[in-house]
Amino acid sequence: YIRAKKLGFFFYRRPGFKIPKEIKVNNNVLSLNVPFHEKGQKFAFLDLLIDDEYCLRQLEKDKIHTVLDIGANTGFFCLAARMQFQDAIIHAYEPNIDLKPYLEHQANFANAEVFFEAIGMAEGKVSLDFGEDSVHTKAIMESGGKIQQIAFKKAIERLGGSVDLVKIDCEGGEWDILKDCKSWVKVDRLVIE
Repeated sequence: YIRAKKLGFFFYRRPGFKIPKEIKVNNNVLSLNVPFHEKGQKFAFLDLLIDDEYCLRQLEKDKIHTVLDIGANTGFFCLAARMQFQDAIIHAYEPNIDLKPYLEHQANFANAEVFFEAIGMAEGKVSLDFGEDSVHTKAIMESGGKIQQIAFKKAIERLGGSVDLVKIDCEGGEWDILKDCKSWVKVDRLVIE
């Protein structure tokens, strides 16, 4: 209830909850642009912006200067990260180009840079296996895929060679990324679904 009030709307309970059309982020009003019809969006909103699923509020704000969001979907994590780490550089990765108007809208408000690419252990091409909602979409490595996958180490290089906080929610792709032991040495904190 208190977190929702800070975001500018009333929240009573999960059953019957609907994503508000607008929220307040750092005292600015954002008109949300999301596929409101997807049930998964409702739960992503609640998990990231109300319940703080990734425990961002527990992290020391002055130690987070770079954030890597792997599996950005419609940008709720970008918003949550911006609320907590107002001066951080945020890079958001999402291979599902269908989410472009939604993610770009929220990311622009959060001043996050968006890359419509997948991230994995190595460079390559992927195809998407669409689930019931966009939050359940999986990237599958295929030589005939049309979507670019970059290596995890390249995403770190784009942020200057080290990352203070990595968030991963990429529907099973986590296992491949976690194998890159050399790159993980350059990451200070990890939050994962």
